[in-house]
Amino acid sequence: MFSTLPQRKCFLASGFVQAQGAVNATVTRLVKTSTQVYRELKAVQFSEAQVMALVEILQAAGVVEPDAPESELERIERYLMAEPFEPFVIEMAGGKSYRIERRDQCGFSRHGSVQLNGVNDMRWCLLNSINIIRVKKL
Repeated sequence: MFSTLPQRKCFLASGFVQAQGAVNATVTRLVKTSTQVYRELKAVQFSEAQVMALVEILQAAGVVEPDAPESELERIERYLMAEPFEPFVIEMAGGKSYRIERRDQCGFSRHGSVQLNGVNDMRWCLLNSINIIRVKKL
């Protein structure tokens, strides 16, 4: 009876190691980029300060990759500077979206707000950056 006990311990230990490996693999797959988490939190209307604090906490816990999140304003700026220019969409918290077809349709005001010209049948529009939840290429 005692002779089977070491075999049973070995079997249980190897099962535990296999289970631990499966959990680690699952956690590794669940890790998101900080930009993905930033977008998701902005989509549910967290403030910029709240989003940055939550991303920092999640990064410290190892749930989110340690890279700094790219804000939607930084993404707009990058898309506007890209050569060749590619159209993109700005999605707002209220559900509206603005399709930017040309570089001259979008810019920034002196105070950092997004300024649109000739988009969606409007002559001019100023977007509050707090309400921008996602910027993506078409």
